[in-house]
Amino acid sequence: MERVTTRDGQTIELQPCPDWCTEKSHFAPDVPIHPSDGYHHYGRPVRIDTSDSANTFDGTPVTVKVYLKSWVCPVDAAPGPTKIGMDISEGGVDLSPSDARRIARVLVYFSDGIDAVASD
Repeated sequence: MERVTTRDGQTIELQPCPDWCTEKSHFAPDVPIHPSDGYHHYGRPVRIDTSDSANTFDGTPVTVKVYLKSWVCPVDAAPGPTKIGMDISEGGVDLSPSDARRIARVLVYFSDGIDAVASD
């Protein structure tokens, strides 16, 4: 179990991570926190290199990352609802139909997994 120390010296044990969380530590060691602070659980990202390189300065393909995440607040609370995060390596991306389908498959896969857990 991960433990954190509050600014007033109280030790708080964080709730267990969801099975998909890859974070080893959610806070920097020895940095006092406020009890009402929050943090994210993050899952392993799926990286999708697109065929779009027009939106980059160096001509490399734009990468889209899709991952599971959950917000926890306050620090001793249980994880909030699982959401799907998506980052784009540049400010935007122009997707080909095949790139869009690859991203959509990952989004549906994650969504189906969240729905299956939520219905248990």
